[in-house]
Amino acid sequence: DRSPVRPPPGVPMFTFHIYAVLDKAFRFNREHDRLVLGFEQVHLPFELTHFVGVKGGYLVEARLCVEERDLLRGAVWSYCYGVHQRDKAIWGMAMRRVQIPLNPSIKELHVYEGFICRDNVPQSVWQKGLHMIGLKNTKGVEISNAWQSSASALLNRIFQKWTPSDKQSTESLCQSLKYFMQSLGSAHTRMAYPDNSHPPQVQVSELISENLLQILKGEPKEKLPSSCRDTSPL
Repeated sequence: DRSPVRPPPGVPMFTFHIYAVLDKAFRFNREHDRLVLGFEQVHLPFELTHFVGVKGGYLVEARLCVEERDLLRGAVWSYCYGVHQRDKAIWGMAMRRVQIPLNPSIKELHVYEGFICRDNVPQSVWQKGLHMIGLKNTKGVEISNAWQSSASALLNRIFQKWTPSDKQSTESLCQSLKYFMQSLGSAHTRMAYPDNSHPPQVQVSELISENLLQILKGEPKEKLPSSCRDTSPL
């Protein structure tokens, strides 16, 4: 059974929330495939809470529930992402790290993971030749554009859920931006590709400032909060 683990009634749980852009090379089929977290030879299935196609892949929001008794507070998880299909598993290329909060009162973790690129994507003869003679770019350089695009897509999603006239929605926006800055802003230190390269550092503060400025100007429409699409945000 590859269904997400649902919390048993009354059992204390810790919830791991992720926000990412999944490489289109995964060819993810929402009906049949399952996004999983690979951790210490265990494959834990996520429950998708949002899934939509974007440039270069699929924007996903998902959660994973773990029983508190199975959680070591303060531990650093080393993990990767994969997609379970009917007859095989396809894995992401990067290994990632995240620390589980030491404070037992914190019951969830929100991580913006940026771009999840597929491992073992078939290469052309030309690409293989460049790799053999050492002229091929590192993986971190190769995916630089996709990484920056994923950061923009994830930030747009945060602002699209915001209702400026609602205080609770604004508080939620601030919390999401905090998670975005903490996790995506440190992604280049938390993850590595097999060639020991890292994704480019995202200038999260500048990216947020640019988005806010565009919202205040009322353009482009797709970046505005849904509640502001038909009216001026000012």
